[in-house]
Amino acid sequence: MLLAPTSAAQEDTGSTPGERAPRTASPTPPPFGACLQQAYPESICGLEAGHLVFCDGDRMQIAEVAAMFAERYPREALTGVPTTDPGRTRHEPLFLKLYGADKAAVRGTLATVVWMPKTVGRKLKVTARHGVAARLQKVSDELDQLPAPIRQIVADTSGTFVWRKIRGTDRLSMHSFAIAIDVGVPNADFWKWRKTYRNRIPLEVVAIFEKHGFIWGGKWLHFDTMHFEYRPELLNPLCAP
Repeated sequence: MLLAPTSAAQEDTGSTPGERAPRTASPTPPPFGACLQQAYPESICGLEAGHLVFCDGDRMQIAEVAAMFAERYPREALTGVPTTDPGRTRHEPLFLKLYGADKAAVRGTLATVVWMPKTVGRKLKVTARHGVAARLQKVSDELDQLPAPIRQIVADTSGTFVWRKIRGTDRLSMHSFAIAIDVGVPNADFWKWRKTYRNRIPLEVVAIFEKHGFIWGGKWLHFDTMHFEYRPELLNPLCAP
């Protein structure tokens, strides 16, 4: 029987003849389950055997939600035109568990946020689940401290709680769960409105939202610069190194 010649790569292992070369350890996968549990402890009470364990006893395979983390959300400031869509992939059953299974259930979680009390004073309704309302109020209060020209850009808001499907799809919008807000609507740019990327929302505004767990649609290839949604798991350094 003829033996295949040993390749140079196989020879240069530094191992004793008859011994196997040591294997390189596989990279540890990002702890998606841990990031979700840290973000939503009110709903996710544990992790077990590759599953999220919800506080009501239900379970969900972590593999089902892994696609949400496939594209890294850039925590650093935007410096160019986005080339990916981090955060646009969402596992709808997860959000139904986190915020409510239907319109009535979500409506029962709503709390009032006073948008920029010194500048606007408009009352908005968002979910109180997972501290969303409290965090948006902190965003609002910090925006109210920015220079007047920036405050005027983001004064106009729209679309907090609206139970609806994303246009042209069968998927629920994040506005259905009262975790999203459209800010600076007259100054917004949207990929369906124009072919090339443009942003007119000040990055100081983006930084404040991200500080409190909201991601920004201006960092998407399919850009939506007025859109912010509460997704703290995507801002966790464990899952967005």
